[in-house]
Amino acid sequence: WNCVHPGPAVKPELLAETRATIESLPVPKKKDGEEVQNWKKARENILDLLDQEDWKGLLGLGLVGKVLHGEPKFSSRDIELPWVDAIGVLLRQIGHVLHTSLVVRNERIVELLTRYEKLLQDVKRDRGLYEFADIPRALAPREPGTPGPIAGRDLDLAYRLDATLDHLLLDEFQDTAPVQWRVLSEMAENICADGSGEQSFFCVGDVKQSIYGWRSAEPRLLEGLSKHLNVEGEALKKNYRSSEVILDTVNQVFQSLSSSSVFEEKGKQAHLQAAQQFERTFEEHEAGADLPGAAELRQARPAVGDEKDWMPVIELAAERVVALARECPEATIGVLLRANKVIPRLIAKLQMEGLPVSGEGGNPLTDSAAVLHLLSLLHLADHPSDTMAAFHLSSSPLPAVLGCADVMEDRMALSRSVREKLAECGLGQLCADLEPAVREHSAYSEWDRRRYRQLCDVAFAWAEHPGLRADRFVDLVRAHKVEVPAAARIKVMTVHASKGLEFDAVILPELDGSLATNRWTFLVNRPDPRGMLMTATINPSKDVAALDPSLSQLYLDQSMREVREALCVLYVGMTRAKYRLEMLVRDRKGKDGGTSPAGILRTRLGTDGADGTVLW
Repeated sequence: WNCVHPGPAVKPELLAETRATIESLPVPKKKDGEEVQNWKKARENILDLLDQEDWKGLLGLGLVGKVLHGEPKFSSRDIELPWVDAIGVLLRQIGHVLHTSLVVRNERIVELLTRYEKLLQDVKRDRGLYEFADIPRALAPREPGTPGPIAGRDLDLAYRLDATLDHLLLDEFQDTAPVQWRVLSEMAENICADGSGEQSFFCVGDVKQSIYGWRSAEPRLLEGLSKHLNVEGEALKKNYRSSEVILDTVNQVFQSLSSSSVFEEKGKQAHLQAAQQFERTFEEHEAGADLPGAAELRQARPAVGDEKDWMPVIELAAERVVALARECPEATIGVLLRANKVIPRLIAKLQMEGLPVSGEGGNPLTDSAAVLHLLSLLHLADHPSDTMAAFHLSSSPLPAVLGCADVMEDRMALSRSVREKLAECGLGQLCADLEPAVREHSAYSEWDRRRYRQLCDVAFAWAEHPGLRADRFVDLVRAHKVEVPAAARIKVMTVHASKGLEFDAVILPELDGSLATNRWTFLVNRPDPRGMLMTATINPSKDVAALDPSLSQLYLDQSMREVREALCVLYVGMTRAKYRLEMLVRDRKGKDGGTSPAGILRTRLGTDGADGTVLW
């Protein structure tokens, strides 16, 4: 947290002198002798913000930013040396002020985190409650090669485990966190050092599938494992999941990845270096089975009016799922997205088309009108004055079963009746008694009847929570996901959730977002992939980081990690497909899509399709 070292403040006399210099410096002129308006306005803004001592505002000015990043032109005119020198003085003062502020913020966050950690540990200890992440933290040495808590207390690990370890097998090793490896590494080292041939170490991983950096996964552990343990690694080139067509598409995208024109853009150093890192780990894929296949790059229609630019892509994704499901009803289809945001909307679209579809682990039971009516009934039991719940319930056959003819008028009596039923027979039996009304009512679909029966199962399982209040059960049903066996054929989920799965057909509709969001809360550095974080600071923004070489390097390294992981997400998504892969992108009006997965696909695959929808 002490990684920020502000430079000295610029003396007031030099600032005053610099202000006078900027005021007197000539600005470029047009051919007619008139001053270039953007330059004239830039000088006015610099003088105004300098007088206000608005250092952050100064840093945000275009001309100041150009000088900061060493760019030679502003508004298509050369930035002459006197301007560079004068703005350089301002940048020194800006760096002093903003970096000093960053030091204070870091000190306060350390104080906050220290107090929070102590209180959290006290609460966990007092209540005897721990998280899974607490276990490796309790067992791991702070540094590689140093005694851990077990050895430090002179405890025998084999005795504590009630077993000795002769064989250590690790899967998905690219997702291992440093703290986890510090627990396991001593066991692995001992096994690999054994010359008897009676012990073995077996590890499987793929750095191209490292997509859990946000959970502290460290792919460099796998990259350096052979050297660390002095064991030989073997590359598995043959893929037995995907067809040759799918693998040829993957090869075309990722071989020579860094040569894509999207990485030639100015200011994309982190993107290019991340692409080169990924490229070094990629070997040409070979098909291990002779399977039919197809791969397409499709473009959605243009957005219309106030329509969000991502909406046509989601619409196209729904159309493609419907078409594929009708073409091959038995096929498994995975619609894989980078984030959760649009998953509910897409699931709703597909359900409106009559397709049984679910998200990761299923959907909440609230995707059924019958379940929603039951929840309104239970809510009304606790809150009889809620007229919105009563109005919703009035379109349901449920109140009649309980002897209520007019829900709006008889809310109090209905509420009392439900509470009496809960006291008499419990929540599960109440739901079961209402099931015939759901089954026989023509307004409910077969989907509603199936989901209501699942609700009854959940309600009977709730029997261990007796009582007259149903609010907690209502909250559970709204949040708890329940899988429908028939829906397992079509899944809408994130790429992260699809890890380890495969589908006959995969649709990737969320490809236009930037590879790097730069929205991190902190910048961190871990020089040794097995060790602790050695540097941390609040993320000060790219421009503030650029004022100091060490902060600038931290920012670059973090950007590289994010971009490399985004490339891994694209790779994982594409390689979930067995027979068919459809990649959907926005209409870019002839542009390539920039440094996004869509931009990479457009430039690596080309856009030579037969019409405006199928690009490749």
